[in-house]
Amino acid sequence: MSAIQHTRLHGHDIAYRDLGDPDGEVLVLIHGMAGSSTTWREVLEPLAQRFRVIAPDLLGHGRSAKPAGGDYTLGAHASLVRDLLAHVGVEHATIVGQSLGGGVAMQFAYQYPELCERLVLVNSGGLGRDVSLILRLLSLPGAELLLPVLAPSFIRDTGNNISRWLHRNRVRPPRSPRCGPPTPRWPRARTATPSCAPCARSSTRAVRRSAPATGSTSPPPCPR
Repeated sequence: MSAIQHTRLHGHDIAYRDLGDPDGEVLVLIHGMAGSSTTWREVLEPLAQRFRVIAPDLLGHGRSAKPAGGDYTLGAHASLVRDLLAHVGVEHATIVGQSLGGGVAMQFAYQYPELCERLVLVNSGGLGRDVSLILRLLSLPGAELLLPVLAPSFIRDTGNNISRWLHRNRVRPPRSPRCGPPTPRWPRARTATPSCAPCARSSTRAVRRSAPATGSTSPPPCPR
């Protein structure tokens, strides 16, 4: 995985990864709650073969600063991503967000539509009629004090080590059994009852004549 880089934005140290073709199309990968740029470790190198990939550690996450009085709202995270793109000389990009990062990505697209070429959401928070509990908690006063406690470095590193061990040993969660192709459901033929007896008799004869050729069971319209 590419080396981590650092810059100073909004008065805080921000860590990020920048790899791939400097002149290529840009993908910005935004991780989720208690994650970091290592969330994308399995796809960073493959994506970098075709794109320029930028993966930041959001404020309060990964190797970025975790100030006690920091602003951890979605709007603040979106502004940080904007300023990071300006720092690395990117004018527009495809924004990819996972979990909390999906909420940040949507906020980014809303605040800075001229910078967002495409929006990709992966198991995103902030979708639906109700805002998820996590995103609501992040908007409460004092959330900036709680976030560094929820994701201290030793817990994050332990989780990453366990994840890498599971991956090396090919341990995967069980998948649901694959189902065969669904049985096609053909629309039920509509029938109509003509309003007069002569039309009923003629429509019945017409259906019997046309059924072998067309498969239709609907009588012709009443001529009266």
